[in-house]
Amino acid sequence: ESDRFRGVFNLIRPRTSNLLGRMLKRDLGFESVPSGTSDDVVSAAKLGEFILHFDAIEEDWETVRALAVFDCLMGGTSAVAVEWRPKEGGELATDPSTGEATYYGKSRLTNLSIAEFCLEPGTRTPREARWWIRSLALPPEQVKEQYGLKDLPAADATSAYSPMHRQLISGVGGPLVELCTVLVCYQ
Repeated sequence: ESDRFRGVFNLIRPRTSNLLGRMLKRDLGFESVPSGTSDDVVSAAKLGEFILHFDAIEEDWETVRALAVFDCLMGGTSAVAVEWRPKEGGELATDPSTGEATYYGKSRLTNLSIAEFCLEPGTRTPREARWWIRSLALPPEQVKEQYGLKDLPAADATSAYSPMHRQLISGVGGPLVELCTVLVCYQ
């Protein structure tokens, strides 16, 4: 049997691509249900749908959705974190007494794999959870600036890396970056 050809073919990628293509066939759709039947309430609901559709195109929510479906397929669980950023977007008005600017604000969607978040223990569904925690690994300088810390935090995230993590990160060609763990609680 040594003269027989034996081929090994990776079928995970084409089958995953096929499955993702079928799961993501339809575009994101938004439906804002009016709370009443008057013309102004119905037009406000339609305006809300238009704004969501515009944000979805501008912020590329389809990519976030595709990554979330892929992470769910590979890890069994994924999430999309929706955060409101009040200081982003165009300037809406300026308070004449304080001179402080008010912005439109923007939403930011972030795909999270199962390794990046956890729900309140004992909850069966995300709707039942009163809180959830997100884990971030950021450079200490960025953490100090973003959270207004007095001292530079310790770079503790890289100490938890296994040899495989170190090889994968340094295999990109750059040095191993020192990061610190930030746990953010959302209620």
